[in-house]
Parts: sequence; C-alpha cells; structure tokens
Amino acid sequence: MPGTIHKDKLVDHLDRIESDRKKLFAELDDLSQEKLHFRRSPDKWTILQILDHLMTSEKLSLVYIKRKTSSGNSIERSGFLSRFRIFTLKLAFFLPFKYKAPKISDSTGKNPNYKELKMEWQGVRSEMKELIRKLDENTLKGQIFKHPILGMLNMKQTLQFFDIHFNHHKKQIENRIELTLHDLKN
Repeated sequence: MPGTIHKDKLVDHLDRIESDRKKLFAELDDLSQEKLHFRRSPDKWTILQILDHLMTSEKLSLVYIKRKTSSGNSIERSGFLSRFRIFTLKLAFFLPFKYKAPKISDSTGKNPNYKELKMEWQGVRSEMKELIRKLDENTLKGQIFKHPILGMLNMKQTLQFFDIHFNHHKKQIENRIELTLHDLKN
C-alpha cells in the first residue's frame, strides 16, 4: 500500500546505512592522526570535521524527533509535499553544486577526537533504532523531523536523508584520503 511505513523496513534501512558507516570507519581506522586532521586548504574541512558534521546532523535530528514525538501534540501525516522535499534533496545532491552546512551542524573550527566521535555516532544510531522500534507506525508516517532547509519529513524520508547525506560526504572523505596520501608523500 503506498505511503505505508513498516518498522521492520525502517530498521532494515537503518541497519544498511549503519553497515556503510561501519565500513567507512574500518577504512579510516588505519589512517594516522595526521591524515585524519590534514587540511589541504584553510577553507576545506578535515576528514574528522566531515565525520563530525555527519554525526552532529544525525544527533540533532534524533533530538528533534524525540522532542517532537514526546510533546503530546498531534503529528501531521506526511504527504505529497514531503515526497517532493525528499526528491528535491536527491536532486540537490546529484547536482554539482556546493552547499554550505547549516550553522548548527557546521564543523568549521572543531577538532574532534576520532575514537569519541566514532563511539558517539554509534550511540546515535543505536538510539535511532530504539526510537523507531518504540514509536507506532502512524507516528512514523507523520512529519516528525524538520530538515533545516527542506522542512518536515517522516521517518522513512529522514533515513533517506541520512543515507543521501552520508554518501555525499563519503565521496568527499574518499577524495580527502587520496589528496592526503598524495600531499603527505610530497
């Protein structure tokens, strides 16, 4: 049935993106601190800052969803506009434009600790899974997350955002690894 959201499918989707996160960290575990903190130019984020931005985005999303779903207020069901928003997001990340991170998740100037960030992000993902299992399907279908630019999304669309956002920045991280290896050799 169109528009149906099943908890098991949401958990499976979260498990897939969690598997991608774990694979990325498995690759990064072998990098030195120098490589993780390497900055090719002052206006570019380090690998750790990119990771921090991703983790912070998801952490703040989780906080928002918890607050929204525990407020006792009715949650409006998502519809065409929410589907259009996620389509717009997919299109935006497909286009070759750069977007400035919202100030709340901007990692400029931060110096994150790799191990702490890795553990915290794993905790955020675990809490998100627990929350999905706890919420009823009607709530999960509702507009429970407010993306800073796109607006209100349901849980399925929120996970799609996490997935798209992660893959976008994963490409940046892979690029940084290549550039770092090249620049540090010279």
